[in-house]
Amino acid sequence: MAEIYCIRCKFKTETDNPTTVVSPKGVEMLQGTCVACKAKKSKIVRRLKKPKESELKEEKEVVDVKPRRKKVVKDQSPVCSPVS
Repeated sequence: MAEIYCIRCKFKTETDNPTTVVSPKGVEMLQGTCVACKAKKSKIVRRLKKPKESELKEEKEVVDVKPRRKKVVKDQSPVCSPVS
C-alpha cells in the first residue's frame, strides 16, 4: 500500500486500492481511498515535461505584425490658467 497525505486526517495514511490514473491535462496521479476515514485522495506522481524554448521557436510560424503606433506626448501645461 502507498502512503498519501489525507486532507481529513491531516497526516499521511495508508491507501486502499491504489490505482494509477492520467488526468485530462496529462498528469499521472496515484488515487485511492483512506484506510482511516474512507475519503478519496490522490497524489501527483509525474508531471509533463515543459518544452524547451528552442523547440517552441521552431514550431511557431512567422506572422506579419502591424507596426506599432508612435507614442504621442501631450503638452504638460496646467489645465486651468491662473487668474490675474
